[in-house]
Amino acid sequence: MTELNANVGIGNADAALNVFANLGVEMTNTTRKLNDTNERLWRKLQFGTPITKREAKAAVYPLTGNLVISVGRPELGQFLDVESVVVGGTDFNVTAAGSAGLYVFGTSNGTSPGLTNGVDYASSLPNAGFYGFRDIVLNEGDHLVVVIFNGTPGQTYCVNVVSTVYNVAAGLGDAVNTLA
Repeated sequence: MTELNANVGIGNADAALNVFANLGVEMTNTTRKLNDTNERLWRKLQFGTPITKREAKAAVYPLTGNLVISVGRPELGQFLDVESVVVGGTDFNVTAAGSAGLYVFGTSNGTSPGLTNGVDYASSLPNAGFYGFRDIVLNEGDHLVVVIFNGTPGQTYCVNVVSTVYNVAAGLGDAVNTLA
């Protein structure tokens, strides 16, 4: 009888070890699935979260013509919502002669794109323009350009743009149509 009891005890121990081993494997698999789900949800959240982009450019006014400064465009798969544009000399206390036009159009060719592409105008410099949600939107292929008119040759002019960058796919693939 002692031999029979010893064998039964060993069988129970093996069964208990198997249960604990299976439980450990199941817990590992469950933890892995939860981590994968958490990572997928985190990436989805990051994919749809807009970010703030600040871009500044400076250029010297030429001896002839106007100064054209291309200050930004969205990357492929993104669109920009412009929040503010500051145009002027090298600082707010620097007097800068001239006026400035703000344009959104397809290419930056170094000349004024004309009033049909104009989105804002500053009659004196420095000037700060602040815009509401979707007042000025740049879709793929659009460029934001500032043209300084009647400036002082040799003077440095600066443009600072703050915009929010959105992922087009996060908006279910729809680009923003500001004409509608």
